Amino acid sequence: MKSSTLKKWLLVFMGATCFLYFSIIRLFLPIINNVSEESNLADIQRPDKLPLQHYIQGWNITRNVNWLLHFAIVGFPKTDERCELAWNQHVKLLKEMYKEYKPSLKMGIKCPTNLEVDVALQNYHMFFPATKFVVGLRHPVHWFESFYNFRITNGYDMPPAERLIGKCKRGFQNVCTFRANFSHHLEKIYDVQQQQETAASRQTFLYHVEQLRDYDVARSSVFLKDLGGFLGLSEALEQQMIWVKPGQRPASVEERKTLSSRRIDICEGKYSELRSVLMDQASLSASWIAEKFVKNPNVRVSSIAYFSQLLDKWHIDPCEDRQK
Repeated sequence: MKSSTLKKWLLVFMGATCFLYFSIIRLFLPIINNVSEESNLADIQRPDKLPLQHYIQGWNITRNVNWLLHFAIVGFPKTDERCELAWNQHVKLLKEMYKEYKPSLKMGIKCPTNLEVDVALQNYHMFFPATKFVVGLRHPVHWFESFYNFRITNGYDMPPAERLIGKCKRGFQNVCTFRANFSHHLEKIYDVQQQQETAASRQTFLYHVEQLRDYDVARSSVFLKDLGGFLGLSEALEQQMIWVKPGQRPASVEERKTLSSRRIDICEGKYSELRSVLMDQASLSASWIAEKFVKNPNVRVSSIAYFSQLLDKWHIDPCEDRQK
């Protein structure tokens, strides 16, 4: 069964983390409404849907449930998440996915902290070995500045940014330089798989946030085609992308001014040590991603030459451009 049009889909520019985020209706992502039952989840074996008790008994998963989860947006962090796999709440998650399941949908969840939580990756290995990963990257310096300011905008009581070096501690509101150590988190995708001898090969779509706002129309079209192909859609995703900047809106002009005064400009001199740590991580991550990660046959990158150009900028402090 084919409908004549694609459902409107959404790529959301997440101000702090800038990763891919599809239009979410409840838990799942109905990207396309014209996928035939035969082609849906072609790479994940889907049996005839049995009553729920055939899959879940108490807190035990008793059958293959991978057909319920086609893809997961697992990197990198901010808000609006479904993170049950990180807290061993997989039964609760599966019950909701089972309830929402329709053969015409590509179903997915978004929890951008999953790459940082070993329990989550172990649960993916155990219950969803064939689920595809979507991971977005941003220059660590930009990532930190934007994430910190996003917290400010949403009313968090933040410590001085220059104190947030190293791993996150109580009171950091989950903002710290360690979370921008992207290569450390990315390498877990295949480390867990190799250690546990997973039969399935995890497929990962990796992109840079700049590819979401690419003004080169031809290249942007290729990106959408590549992403649609990765997800197994029967028709190409449509231009134009819709951009939404999430977060709270100030209730008054006075509140806007107050929040604005608390936001940081990471290029200021007092953040030089913070920026130095982020730049060390950025350069190491860029080299590792280019030399190791993208060469994995299970990793898909759109317009690799352009992606590589964007990654090369991680060796340069972006504040140098601001100061020109």
